[in-house]
Amino acid sequence: TTSTFTNCTVNGSVAQTVTADTNHWANGFVSFVDDQTATLKFTDCTNNASVSGGALASGFVGQTTSNFEFKNCVNNGAISGYNRATAGFISYNQYGTITMIGCKNFGTVRDTTSNSTYDGVAGFAGWLRDNPSITLENCINEESAAITSVGQNTGGIVAYISAAGTSNVNISNCENKGDIDATGAYVGGIIGYILTNDGGTQNVKLLSCKNYGTIEATGNSVGGVVGTIQVKGTASVTGSIEFKYCSNFGSVTSTGQNVGGMAGYHDAINADITYDGCLNMGSLTGSNNTGGMLGLHYTVATDTSDFVLTNCISIADVSVTSKRVGRIIGNGKAESATSTFAFANNVSIGTITGSAGSNIGSANKVPACTIYSEITDDVANALNAKCMGYFYNDSGTIKLDEGVPQLYGAQDTYKDGDTEMDVRFVAVLRTDKLNNYESIGFKVTPVIEGASEVDLNCSTVFTSLLGQGSTSAIQYTAGELGGSYIFALSVTGVPTTVSFIVTPYATQKVGDAKIGVSWLYTYVDGELTGTPIYE
Repeated sequence: TTSTFTNCTVNGSVAQTVTADTNHWANGFVSFVDDQTATLKFTDCTNNASVSGGALASGFVGQTTSNFEFKNCVNNGAISGYNRATAGFISYNQYGTITMIGCKNFGTVRDTTSNSTYDGVAGFAGWLRDNPSITLENCINEESAAITSVGQNTGGIVAYISAAGTSNVNISNCENKGDIDATGAYVGGIIGYILTNDGGTQNVKLLSCKNYGTIEATGNSVGGVVGTIQVKGTASVTGSIEFKYCSNFGSVTSTGQNVGGMAGYHDAINADITYDGCLNMGSLTGSNNTGGMLGLHYTVATDTSDFVLTNCISIADVSVTSKRVGRIIGNGKAESATSTFAFANNVSIGTITGSAGSNIGSANKVPACTIYSEITDDVANALNAKCMGYFYNDSGTIKLDEGVPQLYGAQDTYKDGDTEMDVRFVAVLRTDKLNNYESIGFKVTPVIEGASEVDLNCSTVFTSLLGQGSTSAIQYTAGELGGSYIFALSVTGVPTTVSFIVTPYATQKVGDAKIGVSWLYTYVDGELTGTPIYE
């Protein structure tokens, strides 16, 4: 059976008196449905009613096992639950297929007491359990919709997702703008807790999700996007978790441990975890295990999962009050000999305070040559325009000849007292025939006796990037810099007093390489001077 609600509005208030920890529902539209064959569809519906007192309180739906579809619906009502799952739209659903598209929550959401088994407070859904499919697209928890929780499992969009069977979760272009204040553990700007139980197969993809809200917590495992990812059980557990082009702009602070710009904590038994093209610009503070992307990654001896973290950047201060802090990963505990780790093209800019953790591999190092996403990938380019190729230069346009690249500027990580630093050179190329080129790159020669020229090339370019002006970050496009495309080179671990001769080039598929003007870049105690070399 299918029930349809179209252009419906609830006004006034809904109140439930609760004196014990049990199922007492308080909801704007529907409180209880126990029918796995039923489908309820809400289109252009609005809840304006304040809702209070229920153990499963929400603006739309309470406890159900049915399928639900929400399109362009709005919750304006303040939601205050006694405990258990509390949310702007759905309190608790088990077994149903859930779809939410273009919905918004403007109402505050909070609980007043804690139930450790059923806690969950979020802008859209409290607890989604054993759902074969969950899809949320273009949903926003607005700035007015602050989230307050005295228990565990707190999220700007969803508090808790768990699965013991097969579940596919896709959350794309969703945003949390509301501040989150949580007393318990497992707190995230988008999702609080993702759990796969023994025998389950859960595939979770977060695409282009953003958190702008400030997150303050007192428990463990707190992240700008997800608090905790946990896979329990034996080898029968499978699946994947993917963060792609996600961003955190809000500060994340907890008196507990495991704090990260993307995720606070994850372990995985045979479930692969991937981060690609993610950005953190929110300051991070925890007691232990705190990192620009991830607080703590943990594996057990039987784990066969892959952990991949590439093309991510943290432009933020990261600190711990006790120990184990990292620019990208706070701490990694790997007990498995069969798990694999792959990290590349990750960048960190900011102050790191506290003792270093056991960081996995080269996750906290800037690569020698940063490879960017192809310019034909619009989604990737939109992200890279904001987070990659970070460099210092206030303004200026270079006069470019067709197909001849020129250096534009340089950025370094020097701070007073440093003995080493990382340097990034930025070049501009003008052409309307990019397909005629097979590579771009730099020829770099350190001005040191016996040093030889090093040729470093990349196969991709991008059209804009974020540059640091004298007082704030500025978006630069290749056109503003006098060209069509931008490319960049990172050199790491160099002395603070050093000189380079740097020459950009662009190689065509047919014909000779186009060589730009060479520059002599000299650093003295971190201070830069640049002089062009004309031959």
